[in-house]
Amino acid sequence: MKNTEKRGRFSELLKIFIDKFRGKETPKKIDTSKMSEECFCNLVLVELGGIENLLVIDSCITRLRVEVKDISKINSEKLQTLGSEEIIKVGENRLQIIFGEKAAVLEKHYNKLKKEIEEKLN
Repeated sequence: MKNTEKRGRFSELLKIFIDKFRGKETPKKIDTSKMSEECFCNLVLVELGGIENLLVIDSCITRLRVEVKDISKINSEKLQTLGSEEIIKVGENRLQIIFGEKAAVLEKHYNKLKKEIEEKLN
């Protein structure tokens, strides 16, 4: 086992312990490895309040940068069950969601959907 794998597992166990100590239940993660990319992306988009709630999506290595119309439509717990490690609020309507390598896949899927919608409207 590599050092980075050990650190990753240790930090995950530490987070679970801290959450339990604080009385917070950690949501059970859904195994998304067997899902198609399209299915996974659509589930995430729903938990972000739907495509109509999204203004901008960008990705940077492991983070999905999102700007939304209504931040109250974001379902943080469901996003965690889908594999997000952390959700960081960086502005009134902006978030950075740590999804690992899937961040770029999510951005690509959103841009594809957005382009399809724009073509139908024109």
